[in-house]
Amino acid sequence: MISRFSKINKRKIQRKSALPILLTIFTLLIVGFLIFSNWRINQQRTEQISRIKSLRQEIQNLEEKNRELESLIAQIPTEFFLEQKARELGLKRPGEEVVVISLLEEIENKEGDDKKTFWQKLLNWLGF
Repeated sequence: MISRFSKINKRKIQRKSALPILLTIFTLLIVGFLIFSNWRINQQRTEQISRIKSLRQEIQNLEEKNRELESLIAQIPTEFFLEQKARELGLKRPGEEVVVISLLEEIENKEGDDKKTFWQKLLNWLGF
């Protein structure tokens, strides 16, 4: 009878000692999951913050470009602006003359080099 009683007590003790171990393991799993989730959320947060910074910079660039375009639009009706653009296109006012300055020697040398054959260029390079 005593041996039977001791076997029953051992089983109860084993069951009682297994419960805290299982609870500890379960608690550690939950804590590990929470730590991992927090780490992922923090990673996503830093990515979003950097994205927000880049978008703010892009907004500033676009606002600056918008101001430049608005100032350009404000200049369009002025006579000075129209005259400046017309001169860029090569137009002139009545009674004015257009003068073009070019370096003829450079142009002739370039044209002369283009007309030479490979052998003539090679002989010039060798010094003949």
